[in-house]
This record gives sequence, structure tokens and C-alpha cells, in this order.
Amino acid sequence: MPDQDMAAVRTALLAVAVARPEHWPHLDGLDDHVAHLVRLFTAHPDVEYPEEAKKLQLGGKTANLLALFTDWQTISTVEQCPYAVVYWAGHGTRDGDECYLIANDTPRKLINPWRAISAKNLAQSLMTSNFERITIIIDACHSKDAAIKIAAAVGIAWSSSTSPKVQSRVISVLASSETNEEAKSGAFTKALLEVLEKGAPDHEWEVGDRFINPETLIRVINKQWRDESQRPEHVVTKTSAECIPNPRYLDNPVPHTIDEESRSDFITRSRGIDVGEFGWFFSGRTSVLRDIVRWLEEAKSGMLVLTGSAGSGKSAILGRIATLSDPDMRAQAQRANVFADAQPDTVPRQRAIDVAIQVKKRNVGECARKIATGLQLDRQILTADQLVEALRLKRGRITILVDGLDEAAAGQELRIARLLLAPLASLPGKRVLVGTRRTGGQQSTQNANQGLLFDSLGASYAIDLDDAQKPEIQADIQDYVWRRLTETVPSPYRDRSDDVARRVSRAVATQADGNFLFARIVAKTLAARDDVIDPDTDALPDNVESAFEEDLARFRDYPEVWDMLAALAFAEGGGLPRQHWLALATEVRASHRILIPAGVRQQYDDETVKRVLARAGSYVTRASDSGQTVYRLYHQKLAEYFRNRLR
Repeated sequence: MPDQDMAAVRTALLAVAVARPEHWPHLDGLDDHVAHLVRLFTAHPDVEYPEEAKKLQLGGKTANLLALFTDWQTISTVEQCPYAVVYWAGHGTRDGDECYLIANDTPRKLINPWRAISAKNLAQSLMTSNFERITIIIDACHSKDAAIKIAAAVGIAWSSSTSPKVQSRVISVLASSETNEEAKSGAFTKALLEVLEKGAPDHEWEVGDRFINPETLIRVINKQWRDESQRPEHVVTKTSAECIPNPRYLDNPVPHTIDEESRSDFITRSRGIDVGEFGWFFSGRTSVLRDIVRWLEEAKSGMLVLTGSAGSGKSAILGRIATLSDPDMRAQAQRANVFADAQPDTVPRQRAIDVAIQVKKRNVGECARKIATGLQLDRQILTADQLVEALRLKRGRITILVDGLDEAAAGQELRIARLLLAPLASLPGKRVLVGTRRTGGQQSTQNANQGLLFDSLGASYAIDLDDAQKPEIQADIQDYVWRRLTETVPSPYRDRSDDVARRVSRAVATQADGNFLFARIVAKTLAARDDVIDPDTDALPDNVESAFEEDLARFRDYPEVWDMLAALAFAEGGGLPRQHWLALATEVRASHRILIPAGVRQQYDDETVKRVLARAGSYVTRASDSGQTVYRLYHQKLAEYFRNRLR
């Protein structure tokens, strides 16, 4: 197949789960599995899932399903897709030399190609399509037998055709079980969902990879597979190639409003997740979002400051505003059904924000250059004065979002406020939306005037999250925790009654006392457990620090994780380059007492980074700075926790 611009490639999806056939045992849970799979794939920016396919997502009669395989390919939006993913879950059986997938009306006996979906007919229907790369995922008994039949039918099609398109077509089949093996209902799909949602533990693919190689995907699944009675397999008709959409893909299309180095932070915060996780768990904050959106609609110039204590949710709210302002990210949110429960007046217009940056560890000059780059101004702008003058001469309304002002480089927060943000907000038609605590970072905590940073901004409008009504905040936190517990894969709460998750969510929200960071940490810890807790008898952490302590306890047998995370607590700028990170972690091990006695020197290397990211990658934010990857901790409170431990 000729090389393609991967950014232009779209994938057609067809997903069918026959959970309740008329003449075969029902398969509990398959309906939820296919719905979950569809949510994952359709969150990808390049997946086409037409209405015609949705109608038979939960199965149908043989004739209808056979027609679907043919008609689906002729839908105009599907015809334009060079890739396809076909997922089938349900019963499978062998009858003579043929393998069949069971439809709703398939009988138990006298099965033939008109009363079930034969592997041969499935292959032949796909070989007449325009697809160049096709992945078929079958979760059914005898699925490898079906895969072999599909490969044989494809071979016959090749031998009887001279068409270059047919000759170059690649078909991969992911089978849930070996030849003559029965498949346990949903076991393979659960493993598939977990890997797609959590990613590859050894970084076989990353969030920057648009597609996944089927062979690589099955290899990662089998690394974690523990059931010896069933073994997933991969059958390919030619050399395997990347064609499965990566649901965790974040890197493209680039949200043009968001600074490239800040992109990952804004996206993860807007979704209410940690680094390396998948999902959209942001909940509530209706009144605050409504106020911000109204300001964006009505203000002609000036500044709005969103303030509040650490963990109050400032970055999550601003992340949602920034990402939903961008058309590409907004489209992803719509595909993930994010707007279903959102009030229309809490959603910003497209392009409501022109540029969004994170201030974290940056100085005033760096912030000015980031804003200038995002606005596509003269790249020679080096100072705050130059940026202010350039925007003074630029006509039209411009809205700039700046988050994490209180986490600027040491001594820079007041300079950024006075020399850059306040002057920008004073310009006609220029608006600045700022997220910050009332006090600055390391310097301001000792300042007698606790409102100095806030006052320096001279904001025309301010929203203090600490003043929000407690009942509303508690309800938002409770809903957020419930969604994390019930939608995270894996989680012990997914298979329990809804009342269990509701009770635990209510207890966490009460203990959080308005702190979303606390709720996020505790919800992640609870979802990672093997069992559920009883909120009436099992104690929850007391505060954010103890929540970190409890969550990090799972790494007590891995001192290198503590050393590497502690080293990142001292990252400046966008973060630490890999070699600097390793060198600093080595010094942490030699100089400080965390888990083992100080003075024990351990040399860390690239393999250490790989292991740490595999075990604790959710704590680490990665970005690109001057052409190299840099690393830092995902939240300032986590950095403070480690710095306190090292004192």
C-alpha cells in the first residue's frame, strides 16, 4: 500500500454483539461491552460509525446482518474510509468444514449460510469493498477456526483477481480463542477494552500514535492473559500494519488554541483524568461555567480571574473551556457524548479562546513568547512589552487563557501579572482569563499581604471557587467519583450494584470537603483495588497529603519509583529532560532517606524510565521542549508532597 498522510486516514467501524439469540443461551454483559467499545473508538477523531451500523449493534436476524455487511460499505462516508474495523461478539460454532457466527434467529441444528453468518461469506463481502486495511475482531467460540476460514477465502479472492486493490489489501483477524477452543463469554473483550483504555504497559504505542498494529495489540493482551483454557490469537493475510484506531490518541489534530507544551495538561484536566488514563469524567460546575461563558459572550475587554485553593478544580474548569473552544477537540467531545448532560449556556462557543497556555515554571518572557506563537504573531517577540505593543496594534477581539499563574518560576508570578497580563487586559478588545491561587508560589507563601498576587492582576471580574455553595460542590464531586468508579476499566465497582458505588461516592464527597484533587486521588485508588470498600467501616484518607500517601503505598516495593518521582518535584520550566531526570534521581537516592537508608547510591538509566512510566506514568506529565521530551509531576501539590518528604 502506498504511504499515506496518517492525519488524513479515516476508519469505518462496524460493531455487533449478539447477546440474546432466540435459540441459544443468552450472554450477559455483551451489550455493555459493545457499547463500551463503540464509545472508545468513536472518541477517536477519525472513526466513522454511521447510523445504519448502530441499528444492528445489538444483533439482528441473519438476513439483516448479511445485508448490513454489504450495505454498510456503500454508505458515502464509509466509502471514503481506507481502513475498517469489524467487531463481532456472540456465539460461534462449527458445522462440517464451515464456521458460523450466530445471529438472533440462527437455529441450534441444520445451520447453513442462510441461517447464520459464515466466515467465508464475511470474508467475501469485505473483499468486494474499497477498504485497504481491515481488522476483524471475533469474540466467540472457535474464533480462530473462523479466522483461518477467512484467511483461506481471502487467498482464493487474491488468486482469482488481477486487481491491484485486491492484491494489496491487508486483512487481520483477532480471535478470542484457539482452534477448537471455547471462549468464555466476554473474557477477551474485557481484556481488549482494558488494553485499549489503559494503553500498552511497556509503551508499545503511545498517546501520540494514531493507530495500533493488530499484531502488537494481541501481543500486549497475551502478556497479561492468565486463563490457560483460552488463548487469543492473531491471523494475518499479509504483513500486519497499523490500522486499529488508538482511543487514547491525543496528539492530532492539535488543538490550535492550546500551546503545544500545555496541550496534555489541558486535555487531561478537562476530562477529569490523570496522565495515561482515558475517559471524560468532568462533572457539574454548572454555575461557574455559566458565569465564565457569559463573560466570554459579553465582555468587550478586561480580565476574569478564576481563583481558589489548591485542588478546588481551577485547572479542570479552564481546561474544559480551552478544549471545548477548539473545533477539533470539541468534535471529539461530541463523539464521546460529553454534551449530553451539559447545559447549553455552560459550553463556550467554538474559538471562544484564541490561545491557552500553562504558566507553570515559566518566566514572563517565556509566557510572552508562548502567547505570541499561539496567536501566530512575529516570532521575534521576546519580551512582555513587545507583545503588549504588538497586540495594541492588532485590531479585533482576542481572548487569552492563562492557567497556573501561582506556579510560575520562582519570583516570576508578580512580574507576569504586572508586566504582561494586566497590560494585555487593559487593551481595547483584548480579554484575559486567568487561573491562580490568591497567593503565589514559593515566594508568596511567606508574604504578609496574602492577596498581593491577586491584587496585582487588577481583574475586572473574579470568581472564587472557595466561595461556591457547598451542597452544589458536594453533589458535583459525588457524581464525579461515581463515574470514575463505575466507568474506569478495570474497577471492582463495575460489576457491583449501583447502590454500592453511590454509597462510596457519597462518603468520598463528604470527606473531600470541596476538594476535587482529593476526590480524584481517592477515586483512582479505590478503582485500582481488587475489592470494594464499606464506607461505614473502612476509613478514607484525612486530606490530600494522606491521599497521596495511600495511593503511593503500592510502590513501596519499588524505591526507584519514589526516587524518580521525587526528582521531578524539583523540575523547572516545562520539565526535566530525561538525562537530567535520571541524574537528579540518582542524587535523590544517594542523599535522602525515603524508603531505604540514605547513602546507598543507585545508578538509574533509560530502562528505569521505562519501568517507572509503566508503573507510575499517571503521575508524570510529558511535553516537548526545544525538540526533546521533558517530564514533570502532574500537580503542584504532588511536588509539594515530595519536597516535604525530602526535608
